[in-house]
Amino acid sequence: MNIKKNKFGKAILLGRTNVGKSTFLNKIMNKKISITSRKKNTTKSNIFGIHTKDKYQTIYIDTPGFQKNNKSFFNNNLIIKTIKLVQVIIFIIDRCKWTQYESYISNIINTNKIPVIVLINKIDLMKKKIIMLPFINFLKKKIKNAKEIVPISATKKINCEKIQNMVINLLPIKNHQFKKEQTHIFSLKFELSEIIREKIIRYVGDEIPLIVDVKIEFLNLKNKNTIYLIAIILVNNNGQKKIIIGKNGKKIKLIITISAQEIKKRLNKNVNLKLHVKIKKKNMI
Repeated sequence: MNIKKNKFGKAILLGRTNVGKSTFLNKIMNKKISITSRKKNTTKSNIFGIHTKDKYQTIYIDTPGFQKNNKSFFNNNLIIKTIKLVQVIIFIIDRCKWTQYESYISNIINTNKIPVIVLINKIDLMKKKIIMLPFINFLKKKIKNAKEIVPISATKKINCEKIQNMVINLLPIKNHQFKKEQTHIFSLKFELSEIIREKIIRYVGDEIPLIVDVKIEFLNLKNKNTIYLIAIILVNNNGQKKIIIGKNGKKIKLIITISAQEIKKRLNKNVNLKLHVKIKKKNMI
């Protein structure tokens, strides 16, 4: 009799900004775990999604895009340290684009002996698919531990389930660390603040940098039908504050409305949401 044993492990999503890491995680999880937008650096910190399927439990770690200024890469130590804690690396590339970012990431990957699954994302947007095969051969030479190289579309969910099975095959035999119904590792306050931050990024426009922060100041869940929530939007200066508030308060009202709609959908409760915009203090973390 072939008795399946429990498997458990971590898979990290690597790639430059805006290649579709968060979208891929959400599709794998069949629910929204990580916020998304078309703007670069939307993800600010590691996001952990827990996927349990039968005897297999995987923690998918969505990472911020690697940062670079005009001279060099910087402030990527957290991602590099996290790589050493995982059992699988998922390296996501935007179509057949190979830049200095991909070179930098592949060099980091090649210093570890962790198995790699390479995903060529956004194939639904590729007009010249004839270049795919030469690019795959190029990747085989560039990435030493590449176990699989798979064309996918995260938005269309093409080949995403196949990737799940590939990850499972690479996981070690180990008992599960989380309950089957648990799907993420972050607090409700963090989840709510990320929902609001996503709406700011999407609807305020390019005038506001993605370093805007949202802090939950008050949260009351005691009422069975309504959640009461007060959040602070932290910006760098008075000019940014005016942009978020908008003329006659129209922009902040829009952010409140669309944020409340998503929170209501998530928690199945009516939402009483108030937002205040404040300028960050210099010593504020």
